[in-house]
Amino acid sequence: MKKLSCYLFLLGVLCISACTEKLEKSVKGVIDDATKNTMVIITDQHNKISVSTTDADKTGVNGILIGDTATIFYTGKLAEIVKATKIEITPAKRPTIVGSWVQPIPGIGGEQGIKIEEGGKALSINMATLVYETWQQPDDETLILSAKSIGNKVTSDFNDTLKLVKLTNDSLVLLKGENFMLRYSRQK
Repeated sequence: MKKLSCYLFLLGVLCISACTEKLEKSVKGVIDDATKNTMVIITDQHNKISVSTTDADKTGVNGILIGDTATIFYTGKLAEIVKATKIEITPAKRPTIVGSWVQPIPGIGGEQGIKIEEGGKALSINMATLVYETWQQPDDETLILSAKSIGNKVTSDFNDTLKLVKLTNDSLVLLKGENFMLRYSRQK
């Protein structure tokens, strides 16, 4: 009888253990790195966890960016590598491009730049021959400025498509072409 009781007890422990392995659990952390099928999060306890996102339900996820907070749902044990069953993303607060951005005027002194307003309106700051009119940001990496170049009795409209290299609360760096960098500071 004792043997049967021991076997039943062990069978119960195994069943409970197997059931808890299948329960969905979650872990939350800030995204430190991300690729197409993986991400690395850092938890509040400073644990670094690599997450496979290949088969995860990403319903409602509209982009995954470094600095966002991810809630990872998984089954099994939490380890350094986790296979996600579902992912939820809470975007981090992002700096806005709206504002006045200036740079020193080369060889003259003073400042020149761009004022980017809500609703797609752009204005030039201290530039009489380059008049910005509108702006668009079709994605997180592109800024399109529409302007007029005013020369000697000739005015021409053009669009400048620039790569957004860096945007912080105080700094805007744009790449024009392959190697012309434009660096601006937010005007105070």
